[in-house]
Parts: sequence; C-alpha cells; structure tokens
Amino acid sequence: ALTGLPVLGAGPEPPPANVVAATTYYGDSAPAWYTKADVEEIRAITAQYGGGIPRYALIVAKYARHLLERTGAQQVNFVSGSFGALVVRWLIEKDVEGLASGGRIARWLTAQGLQCGNWPASRAETLGLLDFLNLSSIDLHHMGYGWVDANMHPRRDADNPLYAGILLGGVASTDDTDHDSALSLALTKIEHFRPNDSVQLVEDTYFAVVTERSRLLGMPPTLSLFHSTHDGIANHQAALAQLAKFLTQSRRVTITMTSSPS
Repeated sequence: ALTGLPVLGAGPEPPPANVVAATTYYGDSAPAWYTKADVEEIRAITAQYGGGIPRYALIVAKYARHLLERTGAQQVNFVSGSFGALVVRWLIEKDVEGLASGGRIARWLTAQGLQCGNWPASRAETLGLLDFLNLSSIDLHHMGYGWVDANMHPRRDADNPLYAGILLGGVASTDDTDHDSALSLALTKIEHFRPNDSVQLVEDTYFAVVTERSRLLGMPPTLSLFHSTHDGIANHQAALAQLAKFLTQSRRVTITMTSSPS
C-alpha cells in the first residue's frame, strides 16, 4: 500500500515485473512447479544440515528464481524479518541458486534481523532448559553465535564480495518492555546490559564491519532505529515508511546529530 506496487495474486497472470510477493515455509509439501531435481536438492541439503537455515535458504532462492521467471523481472529485492535475516545472509554468502553472483539481487532490507545471531539462543542456560523441556529445534541452534561463526564467519562482519552488488539496509527496534523486560534483566544480572527489544540485541541486527570489497559504491549499509518491540515493528508506521522508501527510491540521505538540547 505504501509503495503503490501491485501484489502477486491480486491480478491476472502473468504478473508484472514490478510486483510484491511473499512465500512461506511449506514443510515437505513441494510446490507444483518444483522439478524432481528441485525436490532432490532440498532433501540433500536437509540431510546434510538437519534442516534449518540452509534448507530455508534453498527454498527461498528457488522461489525467487521462479518469481523472476514468471514476471520477467531482472532482479529481486529481499525483505527479511527476524530469523529470516540469517536465511537471506546464507543465501547471499553461499550464492544459493547463483542469485548473488548472477547480479539478480538488487536490495536486501532486514527488519529486526538476527543476521549476526541471537544472544539468548547462544546461552547454554537457554539451550539446556529448552532441551530439557523438549522445546529445542534446529532453528534455535542455527541462531547461536557458535553456529553462525562456524558457518558464516566472521559473525558480525560482512566480508564477501557478493555483497558489493547489493544495496544493504536495516531497521531495528529498541523497546525492551515485552516479556517484562526479561532480556534486559538477564543482561543486567551478568553486568552486560545492551540495547535490545526483549528478543534480540540491537547490535546483532546489523554488521559491525562492512569491508571495502563488500560495499556497494563504497557506501556502508543504511540503518534506522525505532522505539518499538520486536514484533511491534511489523506495524510501526515509520518503520514501514522507511521500508517502502528503501525499496523504491534512488537517493539516500544521511542525517547526523551533532548536538542535543540539555
């Protein structure tokens, strides 16, 4: 609605090239357009990693390829929320389906993304409790700092030339009142308080370092912070406006605060 772009499925086929689309995780029920080779690839990577991020990244990449073919578009923009940021990060850095190396990804915006991992999911206490309650999952383990470091090292850095052809940006939230500020209390208890939104540390939502070989036109990614909860940012009007602008505009503006009234 904010961009004024058509939505996939809302009009007659074939869809236009400049269309907004979405896909969801669809378990073991392959879509009708999958080939036998597609199904085998999904099975193979699931067996290799146990599912999780590599599996989801392949599913998303295949959907993006399918969308490009259906619409005739030359490039795709990715918008990822929360855990989805790690999925797109894997997709780019591992060049899944050749999308990144083929120049088929134009922009990537993360919304409160776990692109550098998740602090609670990296704590032995959290994992031990969830394992005891039989609530653990492969997704939870793939959010951990250790897994991200081992598979997408360096964890907090973008150091891959495949990023250089993609406009990167992010929006993050800072209202930690959800869950009775449990994450803030946990951080304070170990005397390591850091800004967060009750689910995710703000510092894990963006790359601390973006090397020269990873920058589009030599510029760092954009970053906007909003006082919203982790889930609330999905309905935060200012954040949605920023998302719409990021996806549609050709100019960027940097605002630097140099002083504030006392």
